[in-house]
Amino acid sequence: RYWRPEGFSRTVSREDALNFRLDQSYEFVRAVRDGSEATPSFRDGLACQRVLDAILRSMDESTVVKVAPG
Repeated sequence: RYWRPEGFSRTVSREDALNFRLDQSYEFVRAVRDGSEATPSFRDGLACQRVLDAILRSMDESTVVKVAPG
């Protein structure tokens, strides 16, 4: 069965969506078990959020907004 989640431009199968979440869960459990860093990491998420915040600020202010490294 296929569906289109709200806000998505393409149709995906429920199985694909479930497998993706299972893969993320496995990565998290593996990282906790092994004491390694999960991917994507919190650091990766923070970097993405900084870019998204800069995009919104840029739109609001109609100007280029630089993203601080790190």
